[in-house]
Amino acid sequence: MKQNYPIVMLCTIAEVSRAGFCKWKSTIEARKARREKDSQLKEHFLAIHRLRPYFGVFCNRKVPRIATMNFCQYAATSRVYA
Repeated sequence: MKQNYPIVMLCTIAEVSRAGFCKWKSTIEARKARREKDSQLKEHFLAIHRLRPYFGVFCNRKVPRIATMNFCQYAATSRVYA
């Protein structure tokens, strides 16, 4: 497409600055590397989760009690005064 139309015209149609387009084009490899690194990190997190599915789960003894209260009772008992 660049061969048929000038970059300035394409940027105008897309409502993008020419500097923004050049910046985007110059960072393609960096974004690709970041995507690959993020993918590896995601796989690592999923592997940890498969080993210990409940690791890091919020565990609070108040949760079952709050679930049985209605909202007005909870709001009245959870006030914090400074």
